[in-house]
Order: sequence, then structure tokens, then C-alpha cells
Amino acid sequence: IWDAMLRYRGSFGPVGLVVSGGAVGAESIGATGTAQSYQNVLVGIIGTQVSFAGFTVGGLVSGGKANYASTSRTNQSLGFSNPASGATTSYGNGAPLRPLPSDGNNDTLFLWQIGAMYTVGPVTVGVAYHEVSYEGSTAASSNARDRGLGIGGSYAVAPGMNLYAEYLYGRRAENGVNLQTGQLGADNNKTTANVFGLGVAFNW
Repeated sequence: IWDAMLRYRGSFGPVGLVVSGGAVGAESIGATGTAQSYQNVLVGIIGTQVSFAGFTVGGLVSGGKANYASTSRTNQSLGFSNPASGATTSYGNGAPLRPLPSDGNNDTLFLWQIGAMYTVGPVTVGVAYHEVSYEGSTAASSNARDRGLGIGGSYAVAPGMNLYAEYLYGRRAENGVNLQTGQLGADNNKTTANVFGLGVAFNW
């Protein structure tokens, strides 16, 4: 495994600028005989952030052979045991993400994200959006796609104490794949989550 990253941070009058980029790579375990061989990992990322007069805007792009796919999810599910009954409950398909096979037309990972934040006095508000495209199930012709949106704000009540509120939206979609079972199918090709939270955070 190797990994490298560079970052530049500077200011031009009232404008602050940060630019960073890097890459990570790793070799997969070699296959012998009839065993399936897999692609090596090679992923790059680049991002930037600009700040001015309380505003901060930033974004990033990442992609490459991230081996972000599931070749088989049959009988592979996350589970937890009920301490009272000892029964095991499965949660979704819960399958571990597996390396991409080295043969075939397996698409690689591509991710982009953009966000903005504004601070005035004790109040900070922000929003961020991202999209991710990846192979998903190698048995399906279409790619999987994740989308997410976050909106939130915080209020500094006192040094080290913040009240916050946030809304998070997420959606995963993959045509031709039943996301409940992980198998091919025309049903349950999309799943959506909506979360709203209120809380207090302490820092010391």
C-alpha cells in the first residue's frame, strides 16, 4: 500500500485558499488456478477551499479503481444478537464491498462533492451535496449511484458549547438490483433516508 498527499495553504489579502491533491494505491492478492483475480487499487483525489468575509466554499473530485463493488451478496448480511433472546437479526443486505474482478467491463468509482458555509458572530450555517457512481453489483449492467444532501446550522451558546440542528437526505439507486436482497430484480431499486437532528455539542 502506498499513499501520497500534497497541500497548499495561503492567503491573498482577505481571501484564503487551500488546494490539496493526492493518490493511494495497493496491490490485490494474487490468484492461482481457477480463483478469481481482482484489480489493484488506484484512487486519486483533488479538492479546493476558498474563504472570504465569513463565507467558505469548497469542493472535491475523486475517482479511480477503488474496488467499490459487490460480486455476490448471497447469505452475506450484517447481523447483531439480541442480548435478551440471543436471536440474530439481519440488517438490510449488509454485504461487504468486494474488489472488482480484473476481467470484464467493470466501472470504477467517481465521486464529487461541493459545499458552502457562512459564519456570522455565534451563528454558522452550511450546506453540502455529493454524488457517487460505482460498479455496484457486477451482475447488473447499470452502475450504482449514491446521492446525499446535508443542511445544518449551529449557535455558539458559550465557549466550547454549541447548539445545532441538521437535516440529512440520502438516496441509493441501482437499476436491475433489488437493494433489499442484493440480487437482480425489478423491485426495490431505490432506497431513501431522511434524518433530522437537534443536539448540543461540548468541546474542551
